[in-house]
Amino acid sequence: MFKLIFFLLLCFQASFSQESVTNDSISGIVKYEFIKPSWNGDDWKAKSYNSELQFNSSESIFFHNKFSMLDGEESKAEFSEKGFAYKAISADEEGYQIYRNFETKEIFFRIPKTNPLDPISIEDEWIEINWKTRKKTKTVLGYNCQKAVGEFRGRTYEVWFTKEIPVTFGPWKLFGLPGLILEGKDIKNQIKFIATNVCYPCRTDVNVEKKLETKHMQIQEYVKYKDHIMENVEKEFKSTLDSLKRVKKIHSSIEINLDKSTTKKDIEKKRKFVLEIIYEWENKQKYPTFIRSSGVED
Repeated sequence: MFKLIFFLLLCFQASFSQESVTNDSISGIVKYEFIKPSWNGDDWKAKSYNSELQFNSSESIFFHNKFSMLDGEESKAEFSEKGFAYKAISADEEGYQIYRNFETKEIFFRIPKTNPLDPISIEDEWIEINWKTRKKTKTVLGYNCQKAVGEFRGRTYEVWFTKEIPVTFGPWKLFGLPGLILEGKDIKNQIKFIATNVCYPCRTDVNVEKKLETKHMQIQEYVKYKDHIMENVEKEFKSTLDSLKRVKKIHSSIEINLDKSTTKKDIEKKRKFVLEIIYEWENKQKYPTFIRSSGVED
């Protein structure tokens, strides 16, 4: 009996070890330089962020704007529209996250806390990108890469992926090629992802799982919330001031008042500089000044 139990324990340990090795063999960590337009109070200017992709056999998580990734430099969101201005750190311990589950076809992302706004989690829609592969190749960090072009939410992206790492993951919301995406940019050169370090295969050092916040939205609700962000900031500031007045019985002379509500023209102007210009449920009739990017040849 003792020999039988010992034999079963050995089999279980061998099976567990084999599973661990298998899972680790398709796990990895990629660090990217992530460049995108950022509002500096006067204009939109390119800003570089440290970002990271971690993945296992069926899930991936991409994040930036974590306190631990800021290198002592605060990531700031600035609003100076309609006579109202403030600066806030748009980062926290968890950071901006994009989680994908390739088995359940789920995608969630998280917006970090930006005072006075609480962190938000959003359930996105699973959008397959219709990639067109090209014959061009180049080497990135020692990996042989092939070029591909695809459109996603109003932008055309040129990316370089490597079949030497045969996973379908990529930075941000780019995915779906027969190899890891190591570089990418939109054809307007406003958005760039540049891999700076690849660890593959290696064990992830974070839990690759979705993060759901108390404030949770569906993607369509969030887009409307984001388009009218100034009204939401005003609302939250007023709510905070009212709470302070009630709890601490203080009298404040601070008044927050937007001159006018956000217009469709305001939204169109801002959308030209954000990552997602137009969404699948929108159309050119609703936003006629949005110009969809077209595919490019080599």
